[in-house]
Amino acid sequence: EAKHAQDAVVVEGTATDRCLEEPFRDQLKELMDKGNNPDNDQIKRVLGQLDQTRSVVVENIDMILERGEKIEVLMEQTQRLETESVEFRRSAVQYNRQVWWRNSRWICVLTLVVALAILFLAMWGCGGITFHNCTKHSPKAALAGTWVPPFFRAPPGNTIVFT
Repeated sequence: EAKHAQDAVVVEGTATDRCLEEPFRDQLKELMDKGNNPDNDQIKRVLGQLDQTRSVVVENIDMILERGEKIEVLMEQTQRLETESVEFRRSAVQYNRQVWWRNSRWICVLTLVVALAILFLAMWGCGGITFHNCTKHSPKAALAGTWVPPFFRAPPGNTIVFT
């Protein structure tokens, strides 16, 4: 204390060095402990909150990047599906045309077969290729109802009676 007393410069109306230390020692110790306590340190608390915020931001950025990657994958899949759908439509149209032509050919063949069958029946009923049994009668007689085609006629010697 003697050392401190020598260093102290007494100025009239001012307190000397360490003159208030004794009465406030307990209060100063309490305030120093409170100030040095890490729980009460606002800077450390703010830094802790910043660290937490930083970790949340990093997690959010990671999630956004993951989402961006997923969106890129979805965009690639969408592009691939679009290309495949165009190709599928093209092949479906081509297949439908092939089926239509195949059906058209069958309809033409069946129409030709039916027409030939009718022609052969008419030739058989009218006496051959020249239709000589059917051409002896005039169209007026056919319209008047007097003429009967040969395949509807009764064989010679047999009579059909309608009652």
